[in-house]
This record gives sequence, structure tokens and C-alpha cells, in this order.
Amino acid sequence: MSTNPILSDADEVRIMIASDLHYLTPQLYSQDNETFMKMIRYSDGKMVHYAEEIVDSFINEVIETNPEVLILSGDLTFNGERLSHEALAQKLKRVKDAGISVFVIPGNHDFSQYAAFDYHDEGTAYQRADNTSINEFLNLYKDYGYSNYASMDQTSLSYRVILNDSVQLLFIDVNGNEKENVISDKTLTWIETQLIEAQQANSQVIVISHQNMVMHTQRFSNGFTIENNESLLNLFETYGVRLGFSGHLHIQDIATQSGFYDVASSSLSVLDHRYGILTIHKDTSLDYQTIPLTLDIPEDSTDFFNTISYWKGYEALEGYDFDKETKDAMLEFVVSVNEHYFRGDLYAFSDLFKASESYTRWTQLKYNAFGTYIESMLNQELQDENTLILAPIR
Repeated sequence: MSTNPILSDADEVRIMIASDLHYLTPQLYSQDNETFMKMIRYSDGKMVHYAEEIVDSFINEVIETNPEVLILSGDLTFNGERLSHEALAQKLKRVKDAGISVFVIPGNHDFSQYAAFDYHDEGTAYQRADNTSINEFLNLYKDYGYSNYASMDQTSLSYRVILNDSVQLLFIDVNGNEKENVISDKTLTWIETQLIEAQQANSQVIVISHQNMVMHTQRFSNGFTIENNESLLNLFETYGVRLGFSGHLHIQDIATQSGFYDVASSSLSVLDHRYGILTIHKDTSLDYQTIPLTLDIPEDSTDFFNTISYWKGYEALEGYDFDKETKDAMLEFVVSVNEHYFRGDLYAFSDLFKASESYTRWTQLKYNAFGTYIESMLNQELQDENTLILAPIR
């Protein structure tokens, strides 16, 4: 516990932010394991089979960029494997030893997971791996937020950090509490106390959660947006909190409600492997931008992601009587839309996509979940999801 500022005052503070690493230690998988590779190639685009290379490249880039702070907003591991957490904590030690403060918060994949498996054998065999308890998580990450907090909630893994004399970080956890994805009344009371103390210190508060604090898309709200987020947003409005970061969706997306911006960071394990840099200026203005990770792996992440999108679209069209030319055009459309959706730049192409015959065909399919998904993507409020600038507080 520390009520002293982590950093000295400066003209600006730079914070690197990444989410949903889904790291799996090489001790627990082999690309020669058919079960593992089938799961990865027919999943949601996470390149878990290159988790080691992705995370190592990211750690190197963090150290080279040399921000004051690194924040990881949950789903640190693939499925809460204890060996994965232990290996990741060791990698984060390199960042800490470089003089960069590191703070983490758990996601829904980080402890008490029954899906923790070991896929290191060749062939199809796999076996259960040791998962991670809440107490083990706290111990493993004690140097990354869970010891140098100004206050920690007694009923969740939420905590507050005094970054400097003008900025505080509030981490809100809804995974280590009694009911997942819900903020308890006790935690809401604790949050309000933290906001009052920050307000009395004349500090700007940046909030971090794994689950979304604002609904980003109606298609993916249940299980993604904190269930009682309205109570949270009321507190933010009362105490002038205007910016937070979440993850969980794997897409890069910025949503706003009642003057509060929730930046859902894209998954580091997907597509361009983006992370964000938030710069907090002395005058309280903020600017944020995402940067694709420099990565050298044998498989192109865009091709990998697009292949998965293609086959999901292909399966969604089974049973429909389209000629080959029409079906090919519809699948090419799916691949392109989904790629830009995850990249956070769909706004630049939305008019072109919505004018396409393929868009009309997809959205006219009755009771087709993929057609509904496409319609939801292109009919939500679209903007540049990779940059955000907030003016000084007046």
C-alpha cells in the first residue's frame, strides 16, 4: 500500500495500454498438436500459437518506447494457466527493471478457469493444466499493482493508484467478486469514496476495467458490458470522470455516454496486434492513439484473421442457393468488413460497403446470425476508433 505518488510531477505522462494478450506459455502447447491448432484456426482470430513471439516483441517495444506506465487491462493469459501467469510475470519484470511502472487487472480468462489445458504433446492428446486461484493471481502480480495501491477494495480486485499529484488510476474488477460482470453495492460505495478522495486532491481519474463500462455494440453487450454500468456512469458524471479503458471485445472501439469515453482496446493477439499510447498533459488535456506492433513471425496475421472470417462466412451461407460468383462476392465482402471492423477504421469505408450488393444480400437473409452481425457493424455509430483527443478540463 502506498499513498505517495508513484511518479514525480512532469509536463506530461505517457501510458502504454494493451489488452487481451491471451498469453500461453510454450511449455503448454506445440504447433504439432492437432487439437490445439484446430482450435486456434477455427476460433476468433487470436494468434495464440505465436503468443511467445507476440508478447516478447511487445515487451521489447515497451522498453524501447520507455513510457512512464504500462497498463494491461485483463485476459492476460489464454485460460488462466498458472504456468502462463508465472511466465508472463517474469516478462513484466523486465519492464519494471527498466524503470517503467506496470499495472494489471484480471479478465474473465485469468483465474479459476476449467478450460486450462496442456497441449504440448504431438498428435491430438491434451490434459488439464493447473489453473490459477485469486490468491495466486494477487501474489504473482503483487509488483504490478497489487502492493503499491493507495486503496484496494475488500470485495473485488479493484484498486486505486496515485500516479502523481494530478492523475490517479482507478482499476475496476468484475471478475474476482461474488457475481461476475456485476459491481457489488459494496464496491460501488468503495468506488465513490475513491472518486471523492481524488476530487479533493484535485486529480484527474483514468479508469481501467476489463469488461466494458459503456455499451459498444448491441450485438455484443450481454456478457461484455458491465451489467450495472449505469450506476457506475452516474458516479463518473457526478465526479467528472471522462475517460476509461477496457478490452474484452477484441475490436478497437471508442464509445461514449454521459460525457464518459470508454476505449475498448483491441486484443494484442489479433490482427495488427495494436497497443495504445495515452499522453496526459500538464494542462489536463489528453490524447490517445493506437500503434501496430512491429512483429516478425512466419505467418501473416491479416491473412490468418481473414481466413477465419472467410470460413465463418462460408459456414453461414451453407444451405442458401447462391451461384458461385455471388457467394464469392459475399465472402470477399465479409472478409473486408470484419478486417476493418477489428482495425477500428470501418468508418472510412462504411458508405462503400453499405452500397454493395453483397451488403443487401447478407442483411436480407432471415434468421442468419452472420447477416445480423454485418448489419450491426455497419449501422452503429462509426468514427476513427484509433485516436482520441480531449481538451483541458475547465
